Formats: sequence, structure tokens, C-alpha cells
Amino acid sequence: GHEGVGLRPCPRVRGIDRPWARRQLLTGAIWAAAASVGVGFVGPYQREGANRISFFLCFAASWLMCLIASLHAMLQNPADPAVGDIALLGQTVECQPFCKVCCVPVRFDSKHCWQCQKCVSGFDHHCPWLNTCIGAANYPSFFFAIWALLAAVSTLLTGSIAIIFGFHATGARLGAARVACLAVIVAVYGALWCVVLVLSGFHCYLCCRGITTYEYLTGKRVQQPESAESAAGDC
Repeated sequence: GHEGVGLRPCPRVRGIDRPWARRQLLTGAIWAAAASVGVGFVGPYQREGANRISFFLCFAASWLMCLIASLHAMLQNPADPAVGDIALLGQTVECQPFCKVCCVPVRFDSKHCWQCQKCVSGFDHHCPWLNTCIGAANYPSFFFAIWALLAAVSTLLTGSIAIIFGFHATGARLGAARVACLAVIVAVYGALWCVVLVLSGFHCYLCCRGITTYEYLTGKRVQQPESAESAAGDC
């Protein structure tokens, strides 16, 4: 449960708001680097014709979709509707949890995030890479973003491996330096691909079971209480 506090911390509204977190900035840098690598290095070395066109189309589409979905997730405010409602401040509602930090009655599926300093509806987890909580309001965008990320990294890896194995532009001279660069790209983005694949599969598993990351990790399921006494606990 929450301990009572004298002053309520100022909640973070959206992930896009400043100050930006270090890992959030790192995410932007990695994504910008992926665009440079794909468009400026891997793409031009693809075999002419359908191979090169399909690479650029697949990479550009998945890269842009991931960017848009991530921005949409960061632009949403996943807070419980009661957070910030002055009329509900300090009020209690029968058979409804009360957060001692936000000082408002909240939904049964809301949990307090200590990073964002607010209760989040349908709380799934706090994502440090987007610097925001993932809840009911932005989970669809987050889910779409990780699958678009998987598609973009898969395209980049496939294109890089194809070049290494000789499926490159006619007359292209790779040389030892370029082959080494491609090997580094495969190693770095191959590791990222494995992480994102596991993450995507994990969230598909959660969706099939109808639970959140929080519920999976804690083993607690959101249940509607039958009495006011059972709802007396904090969020």
C-alpha cells in the first residue's frame, strides 16, 4: 500500500514532455542510426531491381510505422480519469480503491507509477525507452510499435546478410572494411532482433491470456470486490 505524504508530487503527463530521460534519448539516437544505416549503407548495396525496391519499401514503411506508433504512445496520457480532477480530490467512493498519493478514488485496474507519479488505468508497465507508462490508453500503440520495430530490424538484417553472401549490386566492390561494417551491423541489430522478438512474443502471450505485464509479474489479477471492505486497500 501507499504511505500518506504531506505533499503530492507533480505527475508526469506524457512521455514526450520534458525533461527527457537518458534511455529515451538513446532510443531516438539508435532509431536515427538505423535509418542512416538502412538508407545510406545497406539499401544502396542491394541488388538492382525488385530486391532494392522491396528493401527500401519494407524498411521505410516499418521504420515510419514504428516511429509514428511510438510517438502516439508518448503523446497519450494514460492516467486514471480521476487523477487531476479537483472535484474528486480527497473524496472516497464506496467499493472503489483510493490512492493515498494521488488522493483520489481510482479504477480497479489502476496502479500507481512512482516514475510518472500518477495512477495509470489498465497499468501494464513503465517503459523507460519511451519515458511513459503503458496503460489502457496507449497499449495498442505500444504493441503496434514493437511489431513495427521487429519488421524494420528484420528487413535491415536480411538486407545486410544478403550483401555478405553475394546478393549485392552488380559491380559493387565491398572490400574488407565494408564487410566488417556489415558484420558489425548484423551483430548489433541481430542482438536487438532477438530482444524485440522475445518482447513481441511475450506481449502476444499476455494478450492471449488477457492479462497485463504487471499481473504476469505479480500474479495478481484485477477483480471486482464484493464489498466496500474488500476495496478498502490502496491502489
